Amino acid sequence: MPFKTLASEEKSGGQSPESRVSFDFGSPNAYLAEIAIPGIEKRTGVKFEYVPVLLGGIYKATNNMSPFESLRGIKNKPEYQALETQRFIRRHNITKFTPIRSFRSTR
Repeated sequence: MPFKTLASEEKSGGQSPESRVSFDFGSPNAYLAEIAIPGIEKRTGVKFEYVPVLLGGIYKATNNMSPFESLRGIKNKPEYQALETQRFIRRHNITKFTPIRSFRSTR
């Protein structure tokens, strides 16, 4: 289902616009996004449909690797990721979040 714009909402008889979110259950970023999405829906009127995925399986099927693996050893990357996570948490007024330090591979 393609993303519907507000203009297409008028043509579709007033139905709310929709967008799909690929939701990886093992991702702390997906968890943070899931907390922020209700506020986005309220502000914009866009309704999100959650599609469960396992990114590890997608990476394996596409002969790819996760950013955690591909960016390993890049100077300042972990610090920058932590900074961006804190910015997101502040922007969306998230009060409870404990980052997971290690992940079990989904491959």
